[in-house]
Amino acid sequence: MSRPIRQEQGSILIETLIGILIFSIGLLAMVGLQADAIKNTSEALYRAQASYLAEQIIGFMWADRDQLGTFAHHPNTGTVCAPQGPASTNPTVTSWLNEVSLNLPNAGASKQRIYIGSANLVNITLCWQGPEDPAPHQFTTTVQIGG
Repeated sequence: MSRPIRQEQGSILIETLIGILIFSIGLLAMVGLQADAIKNTSEALYRAQASYLAEQIIGFMWADRDQLGTFAHHPNTGTVCAPQGPASTNPTVTSWLNEVSLNLPNAGASKQRIYIGSANLVNITLCWQGPEDPAPHQFTTTVQIGG
């Protein structure tokens, strides 16, 4: 009877190693999921910040709609996140652009655009790029100011 035991000798070690391998793969998958969740949470935070900042400047525009034209910032078209045209000298816009730069990564004033079209149709585009993002992100909103 000792012969069958000898033939199975070491099988428990192999089963243990396979179990550890499966457990390790599961752990690595969970770490990867956690990293993706953190990345997605950061992206959602930036989108929420961009939305809040756009609504903030819209509120300022409504409050000072008699001077609406002074809010235009790089109003000419260019490539996405590289608009062209004159920068706004309105102190409210300048202050707001500083806030944008503080709250969104790599979101300098030269990347932001406020376009005021006919019938006071305002188009606001905010751009930012995270440190590991291959391309910039963009948030655009349109509103009609006036009445």
